[in-house]
Amino acid sequence: VVNEPQLRIFMVGTHLSDLPKSSEARRALLDHNKKVLEEMDNKPYDGSRVFPPKAVVYKGADSYFLLDSQLQGDSKMKDHTYKVVNALRSQLADFNSRLALKVPKVWFCLQLITSSVEKKMWKLTELKEFC
Repeated sequence: VVNEPQLRIFMVGTHLSDLPKSSEARRALLDHNKKVLEEMDNKPYDGSRVFPPKAVVYKGADSYFLLDSQLQGDSKMKDHTYKVVNALRSQLADFNSRLALKVPKVWFCLQLITSSVEKKMWKLTELKEFC
């Protein structure tokens, strides 16, 4: 019996370099973080969110992974981005994570067969023939 995959939501902010350099940045970021949390609150998928580890939380924005995708900031910002990306990678690659699914052998074989042909749309009857 294969367990159903569990949904995991990683929210990633990619424009850290766009934050103002003034003291207003922290307040704006906290306000945005609050809005994100309020928007997600009581949604069916609310319990599926993956929060960043405390070591990579930027100025209180703990509801999402915040990084500078362009790497345009100063060296401190770049170091932070590398830490965030590494945190994301480790959580995604963790063998014990909920993303590490057990795939039935038949579906694995089907994927190997279908990946080598041009046709990408299949009828259910055709899939049954493979399996």
